[in-house]
Amino acid sequence: MEQLAKETTFVQRESKINGKNFFDIIVFNNEKLKEQSLNDLSIDLTERYGIKITKQSLHNRFNDHAIAFLEKALERLLNQQIDVSPLLTTAKVFNRILIKDSVCFQIDKSLADSYPGSGGSGSTAAVRIQFEYDLLKGQINDLSVNAFNDQDTTNSIKTLELTQEKDLIIRDLAYMNLSVLKGLIKIGAYFLSRL
Repeated sequence: MEQLAKETTFVQRESKINGKNFFDIIVFNNEKLKEQSLNDLSIDLTERYGIKITKQSLHNRFNDHAIAFLEKALERLLNQQIDVSPLLTTAKVFNRILIKDSVCFQIDKSLADSYPGSGGSGSTAAVRIQFEYDLLKGQINDLSVNAFNDQDTTNSIKTLELTQEKDLIIRDLAYMNLSVLKGLIKIGAYFLSRL
């Protein structure tokens, strides 16, 4: 974790927060992270690691370097869990095998302007995280946080430029529509779809 934190410049010099404890409070937090304030996380760091940090200092750590660090750490964890060696021997026609899906969850209503929810009796604020992973290379191709109403079909059109010739695209039906399929064919990509 510390090497990844340095490679992504999340840690640039000696600091109270290192890669391991930051990853721990974000990913393996036993509480519901969305319900915790920065003050709660600061207290958690003090209780778990003896680190005394203000909520403002912790807030400043949530930046592009933190995103790059968390993405690389997730990539590394996935690579340790997925054995792609059987795929490599049988998938020589494909440059990449890209699997993609999304997950949605509610967030605090104060974020409704940036991340509007479904409306009606649903939450006023919600996010949709899009995740695309290359099984052959063990790399994240897309990891993005979007508003809930940025549906999978819309996302598949907007991210078509991430697809390359000889990619195999595996997604559920929500991502597939005629314009996306035509775009994949034009690029020279392959796809699997229940459609």
